[in-house]
Parts: sequence; C-alpha cells; structure tokens
Amino acid sequence: MSQEFLKMVDLLNQENTKYIGIFTHQNADPDSVSSAIGLKYLLEKYVPSSTIYLFSHTMSTLSKKLLEFTKDRFLDTIENIDLDAIFLCDTNNLEQIGGFSLSKFFEKKGLSFVIDHHSHHDFTDQVNYSIIKKLSSTAEILSQIYLELKIKPPADIATLLLIGMIFDSRRFQYISSSTFSTVELLIQNGGNYEKALSTLQSQMTVSERMARLKGTKRALHYKDGENIYTISYISSFESSVARSLIGVGTDFAAIVALNQEDEIRISLRSSVQFAKKNNVNLGEIANNIANKFHGSGGGHLTAAGMNIKTVESFPKDKEKLLEYILDLILSEIKNK
Repeated sequence: MSQEFLKMVDLLNQENTKYIGIFTHQNADPDSVSSAIGLKYLLEKYVPSSTIYLFSHTMSTLSKKLLEFTKDRFLDTIENIDLDAIFLCDTNNLEQIGGFSLSKFFEKKGLSFVIDHHSHHDFTDQVNYSIIKKLSSTAEILSQIYLELKIKPPADIATLLLIGMIFDSRRFQYISSSTFSTVELLIQNGGNYEKALSTLQSQMTVSERMARLKGTKRALHYKDGENIYTISYISSFESSVARSLIGVGTDFAAIVALNQEDEIRISLRSSVQFAKKNNVNLGEIANNIANKFHGSGGGHLTAAGMNIKTVESFPKDKEKLLEYILDLILSEIKNK
C-alpha cells in the first residue's frame, strides 16, 4: 500500500499542488475522522509545500470526542477555498460526502484520490490513484502505510488510529489477518489502548435511547425460512436503531430515516451468519438500490447505508413505504 501512496504524493509534488482537501463521508464516524487526520499528517510530511484542509459535512457525536486529541478541525464548507487536489477518505464516491459542491474543482481537472475499505464504486475508476483494501477499517489502511514507510506516528495520532480500528471492527468482531499485528505496532509507537477504549465508551443520550424504543415499537417483521427481517422508521439515529435490533435477535435490519421531503436515508445491518449464509454484501445491496433512485449507497459486508431520492411511486403511508422498501431489499438479496 505504501507504494500506491508514494505514487500519489509523487504526482502531487510534480504538479506543485498548493491546496489539498481531505473529505470524509457525511455523519463521519470515528474511522473517518481518525483516518483523515492520519492522512493529513502523512501528506504534510511528503507534500510539505501544500496546505491541507479537512472537510466533513456532518459528524457523529462520538466522532466529535476525537477532536479532543488534536488541534486539527474539520470544515463544513469549501467556500473561498480553491482546491488543487482532493482525497476521499473512508468513502469512495462523491454522493457520500454530503453537501459539498466540487463542480469548479472538476472543471479545472484537479487531482483526485481515494483511500477506502468499502465495496467498489464506479467513481474509483475515475480518480488518478486509489487505495482500496478490504481491511477492518480505513484506519488500518493508514496504519499499515505508516508502518511500511517506517514512519513513527505521533502518540496522539497512533491513539486516534487505534480508535478508528476498534470502532469499525466492532471491537474486533470483524478483522483481517493483519489487524492484531497492526494494533500491537501502534501501541509500541505510543498509541494508548486504554484511552482509545474509554473514548468509545460513551453513554447514549436520551434522544438516542428514545429513538431505539420508537424504532422497536414501529418495527415490521418478516420471516423467510430461518431468516428474520426487520424494518422500521425513525427521524434520526437510524444506524443505532439498526444495531440494537440485531442485538435483540433479528438477522437483518433496515431502518428508514424520514426527516426530509426529497430524500430518504436507510441504514442496513445484519449478523455475520446471515451475510455468509445468504452470500450477500450489504454495501453492494445499498449501492445497487441507491443507483435505481439517483442516490448513493455503500458500506461493508454487514453494515451499510444509502441515501435515495423520493419519487412519486413511493407510497405515502409509512407502513406501506416500509413494505415497499423491504421488497426492494429482498429482491436484491434473492437475486444474488
């Protein structure tokens, strides 16, 4: 991976790049935040003449706690910033970065790069270089680049990268063959494992707990053979509600966020056993459905999300809308 990264920085230096933007996906999670900051530090070393900005349209409450580790801050607008190059970090398509308009950037044919661990998206075929590895997290990708380049990350960045790995691996439920050796090396380089764990141990707010209770109450269940599918709706905290439903026993959960007139957000979760038994990747399913409705989607084997544009054919009744969306999902799963 370090060789691909060096190709990126060589091109940036050849083009005398002045302004670089690193973009995370909207509602950035700890993996996005930690890997973006880790990437910024590397670029500052290898492209020292450039100015590097961090961008995030929105950020989760938990992710905001990570900013206590660093002086780096994320911007939510690119107004008055004329970027020469962009990196998508922990996402691989422009739709997922939220409300940033990059039309002027692409008009002047700026350099573009992707560093990510999600399912493939067509946008990655259009960038100058990409690093796409199916590891536990994008933080693990960045950590391995540090290690391959024999660069010792500062202790705060090593701790941030640990947080990203712990979070996205669901405390090491999902790992690659290199995950634990990478964690060990980060700790040897000053990463504080206890601090990383304590940062992720935050109590749910009353709003999140209420969302989980409402989502459970509104849920529709569908049994197909040994598989139990659950779908519900909420206004926010859809990923948290989906995780909670997996925890209480469903095999597959889809939570629809109905808080905008022209767009629907849907969070998908499943058990590992469900994904393997049915040979499905939720990231691919989210991408396929989103493409049918001029939206965006992607994710992992057992966790994914999508934003789709509402159309006239969508039922107005909420229960019927849930049934309609579940039919779309079941059709994708059964056609695998």
